[in-house]
Amino acid sequence: MTRHVLIGRLGSTDRGRVAANSTATKINVDLSDNAGHLVGGMGEALDTLSGLGIKPTEIAIDLLVLAALVYAADTRVNRGMSSQDSWSREFDLIVPVSNPNVWIEHTKLLERTLAFLTGDIWSIDFRRRPTRFRTLSPVVNAALKLERSHDCVCLFSGGLDSFVGVLNLLREGRRPLLVSHAGDGTTSFIQKNAFGI
Repeated sequence: MTRHVLIGRLGSTDRGRVAANSTATKINVDLSDNAGHLVGGMGEALDTLSGLGIKPTEIAIDLLVLAALVYAADTRVNRGMSSQDSWSREFDLIVPVSNPNVWIEHTKLLERTLAFLTGDIWSIDFRRRPTRFRTLSPVVNAALKLERSHDCVCLFSGGLDSFVGVLNLLREGRRPLLVSHAGDGTTSFIQKNAFGI
C-alpha cells in the first residue's frame, strides 16, 4: 500500500517545507495561478458568486479548498495500484486555511466522515495560508437577487441519493437551492431532467 500526501499550495512561492510522512508519495497540488486566482473551477465559482452578490466567508472558502484536495486525491490515485485490498487508500492532506485553529478541533470528525464516504484512510493537517492569500473572498458590490426565494440548500450530484433528497424537500413544500458541480464539464442526464421538475 502506498500512502499519498497531497499538499495544497497557493501560488508559486508557496513551496515551504511541511511535515509529512517521509516514506509517502508527496504530491503538490497547485490551487492557484500566479495571479492569485484559485484554479480548478474554484475561482470561477467565486467570480460567479460575486456576480450574484454572494460573499462567502473565508471559512467557506477553506471548505472549498479542502473539498478540492479530497476530490484530487479521490480522482487521481488509483485504488487498484495504491491499496492492499484494491479499495482502501491512505491519504494525508495538508490544507492551507485562513485560521487553522478553527479547523483543528474538527479534524477527527472530518477524517471519520471522509473514511465513511470513501472507504479510505484519511489524515488531515491544516496550515495557515500564505500572507498573500489571507483573504480570498471576492469583493461584492450588489446584493443577491433571486427570481424566487429559497429556504434551504441541497447538494445535487446527479446520483440517486441526492435526487431523492431533492424530491423529499419538494414534497415537503421546501424551495431548495441546488448545488452541484460538473467534474467532466457536463451535467448528468439525471441533473438535467430533475432540474425541469
